[in-house]
Amino acid sequence: MPTASLIYTVVGQISSDTGLASNLDVQIKMHTLVSSHQQRRDLIILGVRPSTEADDFKLLTERFGEGFVEFLLLNDVAVDACQALHFPIKPLGTIARTKLLKPTTVLTLPYWT
Repeated sequence: MPTASLIYTVVGQISSDTGLASNLDVQIKMHTLVSSHQQRRDLIILGVRPSTEADDFKLLTERFGEGFVEFLLLNDVAVDACQALHFPIKPLGTIARTKLLKPTTVLTLPYWT
């Protein structure tokens, strides 16, 4: 597995944010309907919440700041999809998957380009 696929872009969610994963899911499914389906790539979004992944949440808070209710980790395909669909994200930085204990899978689906 290439090293790049193990690096995730970190996005912090505050309480007033709408659900990134569910909104992106809908847009990707609509995009898939009109896509030429040339190449299938796996889009992955992981989540880290204080109540279920406390150690990972603490690590991300120390690294990226306070005030977030959840951190979302987007693989390179998820970032590409957000850019292609003009879906706004505000990356805080990146982190290697190996730095985290056990983030929750929030969204996994095929993305056709």
